[in-house]
Amino acid sequence: MPEATFPRTGFSPVLSLIAAQLASALSYASQRVIVTAMDFDDCPHLLGETDVLLRPGKESALPAREGGGRAVNLRDRELKVAVRTRYHADIASGDVEHYTRASLGHFALEDAVTDALESFCAHDSDSDLLALPLLVGDWSEARRGGQGQQKEKSGWLMSWAPVRVRYLRDLAQP
Repeated sequence: MPEATFPRTGFSPVLSLIAAQLASALSYASQRVIVTAMDFDDCPHLLGETDVLLRPGKESALPAREGGGRAVNLRDRELKVAVRTRYHADIASGDVEHYTRASLGHFALEDAVTDALESFCAHDSDSDLLALPLLVGDWSEARRGGQGQQKEKSGWLMSWAPVRVRYLRDLAQP
């Protein structure tokens, strides 16, 4: 049986595998994990009571490492992952329910996303490793979404966390 390798790749297949991992772990249809270039507050709410949004961020090169006469083009890309939850309740107990509800609560979704992504390794169909294990950063404060007065009336909470994705950039050089 051949050994798995760590081939050079672009970010696109890694992003697709991360989205698929989230959809599978959360039992979502693939359309409910939304890849966007928009600010999270500007992205429309499309389906259901929860949303998961992915926004690729900046990329940085790690110091080149040489081995066997070849330089390794190891890259870090930040992927921002946002979770949005909607819950309608009376004002008096609405926020505590929204945060802590076992099935649809905001913290439950943050935990499920962290569980799905922390240490996830993206593999191709040949079991080759396309990215090193993911590292999920700290979650932001959960806040109501929307603009102006809509923010106060919104039934949505949103928070986000940075995820570090480390992979080998594919180069056309021999």
